[in-house]
Amino acid sequence: MKIVHFTRLRDLVGLMESSLRGVKVQFSNEVKYLSLILDKGSTWKKQVKSSTNKAYRAFWTCRRRLGKTWGLKPNVVY
Repeated sequence: MKIVHFTRLRDLVGLMESSLRGVKVQFSNEVKYLSLILDKGSTWKKQVKSSTNKAYRAFWTCRRRLGKTWGLKPNVVY
């Protein structure tokens, strides 16, 4: 388990590690929940980068499957 502290405080001195039902809970700078990346500073940089990388991969996968003289017919692609 991981905990992300969403706070404006820069220094979180004095916070102790906690446990939940005997499992130690660690502090983390980011956590992924329901395929959404949440980070400590509430910036969306990692989430946007992850989403754009997925889109690029999908685009280039499709691009490699199609050609001007081979591959699927244009009406099928459309």
